[in-house]
Amino acid sequence: MKDKKYLIIALFFIIIIGLALLVIYVDKKTPPETPKKEFKYSIDASSFFTIQNAIYEYLDMESVDEVKEVLNSKYVSENNIDLSEVVDAYYDPSFTATRMYTKSLNNKTYYYVNGYIVDRSYGSQYDYYESVNYLVIVFNNKYVINPLKYDIEYYKNTGEVDYTIDNGISLKAINTSENSKLELYISNFTNLLNIDTTRAYNMLSNNSKAKYNTLDMFYSVRDNIYNNVNSLITNYDDKENEDNITYSITLNNGKTIIIVEKDIMNYEIEI
Repeated sequence: MKDKKYLIIALFFIIIIGLALLVIYVDKKTPPETPKKEFKYSIDASSFFTIQNAIYEYLDMESVDEVKEVLNSKYVSENNIDLSEVVDAYYDPSFTATRMYTKSLNNKTYYYVNGYIVDRSYGSQYDYYESVNYLVIVFNNKYVINPLKYDIEYYKNTGEVDYTIDNGISLKAINTSENSKLELYISNFTNLLNIDTTRAYNMLSNNSKAKYNTLDMFYSVRDNIYNNVNSLITNYDDKENEDNITYSITLNNGKTIIIVEKDIMNYEIEI
């Protein structure tokens, strides 16, 4: 009996030691979790449109020397970028930011930006790039730009990258009033009526979608909407709720529209 008892105790200790070794082995094989960026999702209007304007300035540059200063030098060298091709990429571009996240790290602010480009050429001709992504790095009131390969959602789960910056140009602050912001919202919607009707339709409130019933019906009346909705605001009232701000806007032609803003450039429009 004693021998059997000792055998059971010995087996028990062997099992415990084996489990401990297994835990150590698995722990060594398991890669450490990638640290997640602590993004700030709510950005004030002036900061949002300042960064939007910075990207527009980059897209509209006409000399290699200008582009050399604003494109992150590390990005240029690692991707073997031909700066002359960057200068010639667009004819007469405009850029509209649609989403923006930001993070601060070691005295730099990183803005991850998604938006679209409309590049007008001759007459009514244009090229439309419905989704482009950029990283704008701001430091000491200067900025550099990294074009991004993937949508900005992808970069939420990547590890920390603290860029060493050895170039950059001055950041021009855009002070945006509530009235100016609302005018930009309306202009964005009316511009998309012809450029991307589906996108404009998806910006409508549920009430307005019900009014036009289908995308095809909305498409058929888009010119009429364009002629009756302008960005000249006579006055507006706003009501702040827990999750959004509702703006009741009177245009200079007497028409009233409603904009429900969840965040900067994240809004619905009722016409």
